[in-house]
Amino acid sequence: MRAKRQADISGMTARDLILAHAVNGSYHIEDVSNEQLLKTELEGTNIRVNIFPRGPSDKGSDHPYRYTANCAPLLKLNHVAEKGIVHVVDRVLLPVRRNIMQIIRARDDMTVLRTILEKTGLSKMLEEVGNDKHFTVFAPNDDAFLKLDKDIRRKLKAGSGCATNILKNHILDITFCSLAAVNGVKTTTYNMLNEKLEFEYASMAKTEVEDMSSKKEQRLKINGVATIGETDLMGTNGVVHVIDSVLSTDSGMPISNTLANRNLTIFKQLIDDAGLEDEFDSLSNKTFFIPSDKAFEQSEAGQYWIKQLKEHPESLRDNARLREFLQYHVAEPLIKTCDLQENMVKTGAGQELRVNLYNTNPVFTNIMNRATVNCARLMHFDDETCGSVVHEVDKVLEVPKSVSRCIIALFQISKSKIEILFNISGSSGSSQSQSRLQYVPTTG
Repeated sequence: MRAKRQADISGMTARDLILAHAVNGSYHIEDVSNEQLLKTELEGTNIRVNIFPRGPSDKGSDHPYRYTANCAPLLKLNHVAEKGIVHVVDRVLLPVRRNIMQIIRARDDMTVLRTILEKTGLSKMLEEVGNDKHFTVFAPNDDAFLKLDKDIRRKLKAGSGCATNILKNHILDITFCSLAAVNGVKTTTYNMLNEKLEFEYASMAKTEVEDMSSKKEQRLKINGVATIGETDLMGTNGVVHVIDSVLSTDSGMPISNTLANRNLTIFKQLIDDAGLEDEFDSLSNKTFFIPSDKAFEQSEAGQYWIKQLKEHPESLRDNARLREFLQYHVAEPLIKTCDLQENMVKTGAGQELRVNLYNTNPVFTNIMNRATVNCARLMHFDDETCGSVVHEVDKVLEVPKSVSRCIIALFQISKSKIEILFNISGSSGSSQSQSRLQYVPTTG
């Protein structure tokens, strides 16, 4: 692994190599801060110092922290010499002259990653250098991308909306050297999506080519999914680790994947047969209210679309009525349940949905713990997708052909609750209206 990490040192003299290890000034390790860049005596190069906590069982040092220089562990600290201070590292520090993006471009096994970074514009961020520029990239190689579904891979290479989130799932805004992970315990940090990444050493059997004795070695795994094959490829603005699998994230997956994972198959099939998959996958800052398959089966409108799927699927392509129906389930902007308010939200169909909030707790009467949209109850909610959120509802939302509203009040009578459903409906062209009062006992 370390052989792959070595940079090209052709043309370097022994003097240059020595100068790359020397900085101007005397620094006790306690005087250096995390991410500090120390200018070396070799022109145009720096040494980046990073500081990491020790593991709970690591008692073999007088220092409470572990230190690295360009991600190389410091083995001995603060040795005072006649003309300065010496810190002993566990490897030769090769001059670092390339930024992270240049490291990725120079590798022939990262062509897909390079393409996606450039398509999304994240390449510019990884080219930035300076005292406050420090990143870590867990870089999937080309083989890692081949493990993905071909449609996902195609959308990523096109730099579609989800690509940025998927890449940010692999990027930290700190320098995370391999030394940061402690053997025997889980180490945690957070990526640029503020999502947690967990690191743990795992035993892996060597191949027969590597070791005929088939001894096991320890490799770092991320979220139990991706294995780090090459560590600590040092750049002027951080570090790169090569991984063998793409790290998945709900917020990086398109809506089509979320629907499939949640078994919302009928709504997904309607999107597919309408030829709207790419359009829906590219939507951002939206709130999806998706009826369950059971909701389709239990409503007249849902049964109609199920019948069309079975008997006339060819008629659904570019079907204006179906487009309106689907878009009526998509509202703007992105609203999670914690941000829901009693108001009207506009849909992609141009019509509005009414959101209502209710309290069913007799003690905490100021806490709204139930929500409906057009009287359809939110059953499962806050599934993140690429730039949007999905709430599952228990009814099909029908595009209104008349003015309607739903008022629900909850009463507690003799320790039992009664839900009163009061519907008022009437066509916009009618001077008369009909009222219906229905009492529905509920448990509790």
